Amino acid sequence: MSKRKTYKYNGIMIPVNDNDDVIFEVDFISSGNTGYTNIDTPLRAFDAHQIHNSGSEYIGKGKELRGEMCFSFSDIVNLAEEVNEIVIDFKINGSTIVRHRNKKSEEHNPYIDIVFYFK
Repeated sequence: MSKRKTYKYNGIMIPVNDNDDVIFEVDFISSGNTGYTNIDTPLRAFDAHQIHNSGSEYIGKGKELRGEMCFSFSDIVNLAEEVNEIVIDFKINGSTIVRHRNKKSEEHNPYIDIVFYFK
């Protein structure tokens, strides 16, 4: 049994105003993707926000998240034979913080970890 590949993105700093509603979004760019994303914040450390497939989730106010470490963990699979590359945008308030891409020949069932902070 082969080990699944994990793609890691660390130390992403995101500016946010105190009263901003912070929305985390997953946008599947390539077709045939399915999966889920958990978003852990200090406000919900033991009760993660979850997005199934593409979608968005309110994760808190800027002043509540500033200076704290947050992270997301995605478990993705792409079984579409005609698709050669997995492409996913991860966004905060509509701005892409990570564009993940990998060839399916490298991994068709990736884990994607993102560590981010608000400043």
